[in-house]
Amino acid sequence: MESFSDAGLAQQTASAMYANDVDVIFHAAGNAGNGVNTETRNRLESGQTKIFELLELVVTNQKRANRKRGTLF
Repeated sequence: MESFSDAGLAQQTASAMYANDVDVIFHAAGNAGNGVNTETRNRLESGQTKIFELLELVVTNQKRANRKRGTLF
C-alpha cells in the first residue's frame, strides 16, 4: 500500500486478502485501519464467523489492556 491514510485502498486490500483465505490481518496504519475494520465488519455481518472470533479476541484483549492502563476503549 502507498498510504497509511487511504481507507478505501486498505478495504480493497483486506477484501483481496480475505478472498485468498488469509487468517489474520493486523493493521497499524492510521486511517487505513478503518478500511480494514470496515471490510472485517462487512464480512462479519455476512456470517463469516472465523473473522468474528478473531475480531472478538482482539477487542477483548484491547479492552483488557486499556483497563490495566486506566484508559477507556
